[in-house]
Amino acid sequence: MEDGDTAEPTNAAARRASRFALIPQDDPEQAHRVRRLLLAGCTSFVVLFLFWLYYLIGLMDGPALTNLSIATIVGNILFYTLFRTGLNTRAPDPSLTLWMILFSTLVLLYAIGSANDGRASLMLVYLVPFLFGLFRLSIVEMLSIAAFFLAGYGWILSREWMQMDPRIALHLQVFQWIVPAFVLCWFAIFAGYVGSLRKNVSDSNARLEEALTRLQAQVSRDDLTGLYNRRTINDILEQERSRSDRGGLPFCLFMLDIDHFKVINDSWGHAAGDEVLKTFSDSVSQILRPTDFLARYGGEEFLLVSTQTTLDGAQRMAERLRAMIAAAPFPSLPRNAQVTVSIGIAEYRLGEPIQTALLRADAALYAAKQNGRNRVETVT
Repeated sequence: MEDGDTAEPTNAAARRASRFALIPQDDPEQAHRVRRLLLAGCTSFVVLFLFWLYYLIGLMDGPALTNLSIATIVGNILFYTLFRTGLNTRAPDPSLTLWMILFSTLVLLYAIGSANDGRASLMLVYLVPFLFGLFRLSIVEMLSIAAFFLAGYGWILSREWMQMDPRIALHLQVFQWIVPAFVLCWFAIFAGYVGSLRKNVSDSNARLEEALTRLQAQVSRDDLTGLYNRRTINDILEQERSRSDRGGLPFCLFMLDIDHFKVINDSWGHAAGDEVLKTFSDSVSQILRPTDFLARYGGEEFLLVSTQTTLDGAQRMAERLRAMIAAAPFPSLPRNAQVTVSIGIAEYRLGEPIQTALLRADAALYAAKQNGRNRVETVT
C-alpha cells in the first residue's frame, strides 16, 4: 500500500473525530471561538442559577423562571449549532459576539421586568455579558448595545410608572434609568479604548511576525538564487537522517555542478554567470516535488535532497534534470552557448553519519566530471 493510501483514511478518520468532538480539532481559529462560546454558555447557566435563587426567595414567579430557562437552553443550543456547522464563518464577525450579547440583553431585560424586587442586583449581572464585548467590539458597537439595553430598561420603567402616582414616582424612575446609563456608557467608552489598544498590539504583533518571517528567509535562503543555503540544507539533512533511521524511509543526495562555470564568467562576465545560476535554479526547482529540497551548496555547486526516493528512482530523476538543463535556453548567454550539469548521487545508508553520505555523493560527482561531464554517476 502506498503512503498516500494510508494517509487518506487516517485524515478521513481525523475529520470524523473532529466533527463529533465538543471542540473542533482541525481549525484552531474555530476552536478558539467555540471555547469562548462554551465560556459564555457556562456563564449563562450560572446566571440562570441566580434566577432560580430569585424564584426560591419569592422575587420571581414560576412562569418567568420557566421562560428564562427555556430561552437560556435554546439560545445556547442555537449558537453552538451555528459554530459547529460553520455557519458562523459567513458572518462579518465569525465570533458572533454582538449577537450573543444582544441575546443576553433580551434575556436579562425579561428577567429585570419579571423581578418583583432585587432589580439592582440584576443590573450588576448585566455587566457580565456586556463585558464579553470588551476585546472584540468597537466603541460604536458597545454604545449601540448600551443604547439597546437602556431603551428596553426605559420601557420597563415607563410601564411601571404608568401604574404609580406620577407626582412622586417620576423622578425615582428617571434616576433609576440615569445611573445604569452612566455606568454602561462609561464601560462602552472604556471598552473602546481597550479595543483600540488591543488592535494596536495585534497590528504590532503582525508587523513583528512579518519582520521575523523576512529575517528567517534571509537567514535560511541564498541571496542570489533564493534557494536554501548551506546551513539550512545541513539542518534538513539531519532531520531526514533521523526520520529515515526511525522509519526506514530511503532518501538520496544529489550533488550538481554546472560544467565549466569559470569559462562562463571569464567569457561573458560575472553578471552573465549570476544569471546562469538563477536560471539554472529556477529550471531545476520547477520539476521538483514538494518533498524535495534544493540548496546552493557552493559557488556553482548545488545539493538536492530527494526524500522517499531509492537509488534507481534518483538515477531516473537525475537523467531528466541533466537532459532538461542541456536543452534549456539561458538568455544571458549567446544563442549557441550550452550549459550542462554533472550530477553525483548517493543513497543514504541507515545509521551512517550524514557527512559520509555527502562524501559519497561528492565522489560520484567527481567521477561524473572525470568521465566527461554532462553525465550522472552514482556510488553504491
